[in-house]
Amino acid sequence: MASPKTSSPSKHIMISYNWSDSKELAHKINDRLSDAGYQVWIDKEQMKRDMYEMMGRAVNNAHVVLMFTSSNYEKSANCQSEANYAKDLKKKIIPIRVQKGYEPNPKIGMMTAGLLYYDFSVGSFDDNFNKLLHEIESIAGIDMTRKVETKFHKMKIAEAPVYSEQLKQPNEQLNS
Repeated sequence: MASPKTSSPSKHIMISYNWSDSKELAHKINDRLSDAGYQVWIDKEQMKRDMYEMMGRAVNNAHVVLMFTSSNYEKSANCQSEANYAKDLKKKIIPIRVQKGYEPNPKIGMMTAGLLYYDFSVGSFDDNFNKLLHEIESIAGIDMTRKVETKFHKMKIAEAPVYSEQLKQPNEQLNS
């Protein structure tokens, strides 16, 4: 298992999403980030007990929050709570558009004003994921030139999946 790539051992990437329209994409991004060695917090089992405490802790301990925006996200009281709390705590937010043609309502628009949206409703997943990963790396200040030890660690470096431009450094740097 890769060592965590967040700036602090207690920090993680939080995925804030609505189950009704973003579950598959959120879980796919979670899996890819986890495979790349990141600590990720995601609600996979629709929290039932102590939901607000768990959501609050997830936001508190987040280094960055991936906000999967859509009409359903706007309508969800729980998603709104996570978004509001993240904004109140001045967490770094990366908005991800999951609904084609979606334009945020004024509230979400104010929360994400000036931020670059990553639009997963169009284009290739891999291209969008690589752009997102590059943004996460720049926000977290992560040095991706070191060898990545993931489930792919037994592969030759040329066979391992490339998640960002920074991983395309000469192999001698990656294997040191």
